[in-house]
Order: sequence, then C-alpha cells, then structure tokens
Amino acid sequence: MKVRNVSSMAMLSKEELDLIAKHMEVNPNIKFTDVFEGWYDENGDLCVKYSDTIWFHYNVERGEWW
Repeated sequence: MKVRNVSSMAMLSKEELDLIAKHMEVNPNIKFTDVFEGWYDENGDLCVKYSDTIWFHYNVERGEWW
C-alpha cells in the first residue's frame, strides 16, 4: 500500500540520500536512473523502485534497507 509518493530525489532528506548512497556503495549493481518511483509506506519507511522488478525499503533510524 503506497501512502505518500515521492516524485523526485530532491524530496528526500540528506539522511535518506546518505542511506541510499551507502546501499549503492555496498551493491554497485543498484543505481538510480532518471526515472524512479518512490513512496513512504504505512510504517513510514521509504520505498524506492529501481526497475520493474527491483525495489527496496529504507529505514533511516535503523540504518537498514531490505
């Protein structure tokens, strides 16, 4: 269930961008493209869809992605 959409990376906080950058550093096969889909789920976690089949949740407080 999508709760609040994110229409661009400019809407993300520095902490969210830093966590995404750390995720990409550890997994260099994951990269943003010009088009992505993002939203905050019902738990307040950031969800980012990188392609039709790849998307992740990010929790800044815990410094985790899954």
